[in-house]
Amino acid sequence: MQNENPNLTLHINGEEKRMGSNSMVENIKPSLIEPGRSGERYAVFIFPEKYLAVYETFELEVGPFKNEDLKMLFKEKTLRFDIPQK
Repeated sequence: MQNENPNLTLHINGEEKRMGSNSMVENIKPSLIEPGRSGERYAVFIFPEKYLAVYETFELEVGPFKNEDLKMLFKEKTLRFDIPQK
């Protein structure tokens, strides 16, 4: 599975605002993940710090996932994680 394919979206205050990650500054290792293995990806979202005090909830959505041939996997499902502010 390609590690770099899943989209990373930050949902702010539910669906009030959405922001894509800045992949130009992300560290993705390894770029190819074999079945049963894992990898790391650091998501980078760039916005003014003042918005951390303005918005209440942040949720990270990962996916959909694609294989080496760019075919959708897992019925195009995504994963969502709450991001604590403190």
